[in-house]
Amino acid sequence: MKSIPLVVRAVGAEFARRLLLPLIIAGVIVALILHVLGGWLVTQNAWWWLLESVFVLGTLLFVGLVVLARLAIRLFAPQQNGAQRKAVRSYVDKLQRVSEVIGTPKFLLLFYVVRDVFRPSSDGFIAMTSNDSKTLHSDFLALLRMF
Repeated sequence: MKSIPLVVRAVGAEFARRLLLPLIIAGVIVALILHVLGGWLVTQNAWWWLLESVFVLGTLLFVGLVVLARLAIRLFAPQQNGAQRKAVRSYVDKLQRVSEVIGTPKFLLLFYVVRDVFRPSSDGFIAMTSNDSKTLHSDFLALLRMF
């Protein structure tokens, strides 16, 4: 039973990494657009520096939140070898497919996974989902044996 928290943390960290990447890409694109717009507005009138400073502060806040999120993911993710990483990625792929079939939004799924990371138990979301699905159940048992 000691391996259940490790597996839940590994799955949660992989899932969080997958959801964080599109958010980072979208945030970088928005920041670039805002800074280009702000730079153009500053050439029109110097008072637009006030708005550009808000864009700069927002960008710094975004970078800080991304760094904190990546540190939190790294802190909670257990050490894994190559086979374990591959098995966890495969399991998260299947978990995402199952959640798409049943219509669970990704952010609600992320909430359940994060809750399981902070309160790992044998009756948490990941364990219950793996028990409810035959293919996920065998993969979950394989992950338990690996850890």
